[in-house]
Formats: sequence, structure tokens, C-alpha cells
Amino acid sequence: MLFQGEEPFGYSVQDVWTALHDIKILTKVIPGCKSMTPIGDNRYAVALSLGVAAVRGEYEGTVRVIDDKPLAHYVIEGNGKGAPGFVKLRMDCWFEGQTAGTLMKWQCEATVGGLIASIGGKVLSGVTKFMAQQFFKAFKDELRKVARPIGEESLVRLSPVSAGGPSMGDMPVARASGGTGFLGRIWGALRRLFGK
Repeated sequence: MLFQGEEPFGYSVQDVWTALHDIKILTKVIPGCKSMTPIGDNRYAVALSLGVAAVRGEYEGTVRVIDDKPLAHYVIEGNGKGAPGFVKLRMDCWFEGQTAGTLMKWQCEATVGGLIASIGGKVLSGVTKFMAQQFFKAFKDELRKVARPIGEESLVRLSPVSAGGPSMGDMPVARASGGTGFLGRIWGALRRLFGK
């Protein structure tokens, strides 16, 4: 079975990439993840407890990261099994830097067996979509805690003051969105004061 999608992030590729390689973050955001333990050579032992009806149950397995091309692409290979059956997967992830942040494209090829295989492709597709939505929502919530969104704030830049006095055109804008923050209000007040 083949699943694919894409997800935009309002953060730099570096921030998204770093967070997706952080075990503590992944343990929090992977649906049903109970533990994720490094076992060497970019491999991890994973324990899941899923509550989604069609695949409900306890699973144990391993995942490993291969073809790691920093800030551009990596592959996740995984396998797991539990009472409901087993799953093997390969997931490609690509990253593109954009003006508004990062676009992640992903494609997952999965093989399932046991009771899971009997529920049908349409149901599995729905379950996969639901779990992907859960993952990305939780991941963005965690990303918000450790990274600054692109365009949220620019660094304040003070230009040298000329002999004729300060030029309001050289004063910094506090926010890329138009200077609506605290420094933006000061900037506006100074423009009115100097009549520019």
C-alpha cells in the first residue's frame, strides 16, 4: 500500500529537521508512542499502544534512519508486530526551503499482515490519514516551543545618526508583518514626533 502527502511548516528547514531528529520530541508526537530507545547504527526500538479501532492494540518493533542527506532527504524503515498483525514500511521524506518556511513531502510504502490486512485498503487509508494529522498537529505544537516562526520578528538594526539628525526611514521595523508590536508603536510615535 502506498500513502503520500505534504505538510507546510512556518519554520526554517534547519529547525524542522532538528526537531524531527529529536527522540524526546518524537516520543511525544508519534501517536501512541510509549517509548523510543536508541539501539545503535541509527536504529531505535519502539513500543506503541494504539487506540484507533481498526488497528487497536500493543505493538513493538524497530525503526532506522537511512540515506540521511542533511536538510534535504531521509528514509525511515520500520517493522512492528502485535496482536492485530504486523506492518513493514519504508517512508521517504523530502524537505524544501520556501519563503514562508519549509515544505515537507513524504511517501510511505507499507506491507501489512494478520488482522490488519483484513480490514481493507479504504479503512487503512482513513486510519493512516487520521494518524498523520495527529502526528503533524502534535509536532507543530512541540516545534512552537523550541523554534521561532519565520517572519515573526526581525533583529533590530540601528542605523548611524547623521549630522542632520535621525532619519525615520532608517529606523528598524520590529516585525516583518508591518511593525505592529511594541517597537513598531514606538517607531510610529517617533515618525509623528519628527513629522516624517
